Amino acid sequence: IKFLWAQDPEKRARLTRRVAFEARIAASVQHPSVVQIFDFGAHDDTPFIVMEALTGYTLGEAFDAAQSFSLDTLIHILSEVLRGLAAVHDAGIVHRDLKPDNIFLVKQARGKLTPKLLDFGISRSLEATRHSAVTTTEGLIVGTPQYMSPEQARGVGDIDKRTDIYSLGTIIFEAFAGVVPFPARNI
Repeated sequence: IKFLWAQDPEKRARLTRRVAFEARIAASVQHPSVVQIFDFGAHDDTPFIVMEALTGYTLGEAFDAAQSFSLDTLIHILSEVLRGLAAVHDAGIVHRDLKPDNIFLVKQARGKLTPKLLDFGISRSLEATRHSAVTTTEGLIVGTPQYMSPEQARGVGDIDKRTDIYSLGTIIFEAFAGVVPFPARNI
């Protein structure tokens, strides 16, 4: 269960709307490489999402621990992430915050790892209505800088699935090189 808490009533109301949007977006994608959402709501004005229980660790944690994967395992993980991302895009959604910390590795029988895409909190629908989990305007930057496409980093408001493809390319680069392609000390 994911809870989001804020003391300010106005922030709580925004968080409740954000949680509802995130839950609807994630629940609209049924794919083995996308976290399953079972329910969402608010309890005592605290918004929550009930999702499948996952046991494992994030790809970010694996990178931080300098965990090495065999080439076959790495190809398996990345291909499943690509399949999950394709399902997200087929559902008309741009994730906008793909990064190793949002890819959870679930350990299956015989040590096989199954990745799950997480955290649709700043995702955007590509429908004509252009709904977003967070209100964004031209010039506002949302996401994780090291993994952002140039147009997302510039705050271009009308980004599409290509921004996720760029982010995934950065993750793939990091998986093989051990560093992000454009490291920096600040944004």
